[in-house]
Amino acid sequence: MKWRVDNPYVTGIALVLAVPFIWLYAFTATLTPDHELRLLISDIRQRDAETEVYLLRSRSHIDNDFDQLATAQKNMKKAMLAFKMHLIELNTEEERQARIVHQLYELYDNKLERFKTLHAKLSNSLRFLPKLSKKLRAALNKDKPADNHGTMPLVDTILTYTFSFRLFVDDSMLVSLNDNVESLKKLIYQQENSSHYELLDSFMRHAEMFLLFREQEAEIVEFILDNQLEYELSVLEQKMRERHIMEDELAQKIRYFLIGYSALLFFIILLFIINRRHLLKSVLTHQMLSEEDQLTGLSNRRHFIKKLNYALRSVIQDQSHGALIFIDLDGFKAVNDNLGHNEGDVVLKSISKRLKQQSSANQERGINHFVARLGGDEFVILLAGLPKDNIQQELHKITEQTLQLCSQSLGEKYDLFSITASLGVVTFPEQSMDVTDLLHFADLAMYQSKKQGKNCCNFYDTDIYV
Repeated sequence: MKWRVDNPYVTGIALVLAVPFIWLYAFTATLTPDHELRLLISDIRQRDAETEVYLLRSRSHIDNDFDQLATAQKNMKKAMLAFKMHLIELNTEEERQARIVHQLYELYDNKLERFKTLHAKLSNSLRFLPKLSKKLRAALNKDKPADNHGTMPLVDTILTYTFSFRLFVDDSMLVSLNDNVESLKKLIYQQENSSHYELLDSFMRHAEMFLLFREQEAEIVEFILDNQLEYELSVLEQKMRERHIMEDELAQKIRYFLIGYSALLFFIILLFIINRRHLLKSVLTHQMLSEEDQLTGLSNRRHFIKKLNYALRSVIQDQSHGALIFIDLDGFKAVNDNLGHNEGDVVLKSISKRLKQQSSANQERGINHFVARLGGDEFVILLAGLPKDNIQQELHKITEQTLQLCSQSLGEKYDLFSITASLGVVTFPEQSMDVTDLLHFADLAMYQSKKQGKNCCNFYDTDIYV
């Protein structure tokens, strides 16, 4: 399997390894920050406290109108609208609690509107009762003192209590006021036929209405000041804190998981790199073995064909020239037949060593010199990148070197067999650009050297050989 980006196996493995990170990204996207909501809850508390202050001021008649209370209600409404928009950021349990808070606010708001209505009626009663008292006093003064019978003291006491409620409210005062109203009611029944009965009855009914409105107002104020909204907000904050604790614990677990997973991933990548290096080394070793002659250490036919194809492409691009020198050892068969194949291998190794040294020396001179063993006692030299103006001169020089290297003595036991070399030379691109043809032409030229007595070199000539 080739480890490339477009390889489907590599893509699949990368996706599998990335799944935990994709899951963590999707999971963390569901964690909603609630900093704005916390600030909003704090703002709601402040608005609620302002509303309570202005409620008490209106109840005590410190404020003659509801302007400040209405402004506080308006600010509270804005805060609650913003609060309602943040409900989508909460989980199911927190959302349920937040809706309780919002429903409680709506009830508070309705109670405030009812308070303003009752307070207006109480204010009217406080303005109307003194007027009735004044008319009643004038009417009673016209009658005989006996007809008065303690009526005005009760009326004055009721008036005193009603005006006392402007400043503070006390349960004992409400009881006393109610007792006085009941006493006044009995007196009215006793004076049913008197001329001022209608005034007394009207005063008594307004006093009863005042008591009723005052009791209803007291219930509303007590409900609002009980601060149930603050309690429900505290419950919501507690649930949010519990969620934060759970998220912090989960985040800690995620951090541990990421550390562990990163370590595992690093270990897998490290194993992959080591394995890949091993595979590359094995591939290179295999390639080297597959392209190297095991006996001599020179390149084999397969590697030579690859080099020749590359050289053919290069001469077209570089507008240069190249040549093949086909080498066949003379006298090698006699060594094998008389001394054995082991001694023949010694001869091949020695000749290969000399040819390799020749290649290194020419490469130092800047000549692209490549030598390979085709098989048996056949060798080939590939020369590439030669300039056209001195190619013949360079080829004669290298062939002479090669003939000398192959004919040098290998030792006394081998001198009897007169080991030399027959060479055949072909050039490209002039004579051919086909690998098979070039090898065939070089082989023909080499056999011509054999026919001429061996230990010589022949250049392939199209006119002669065709």
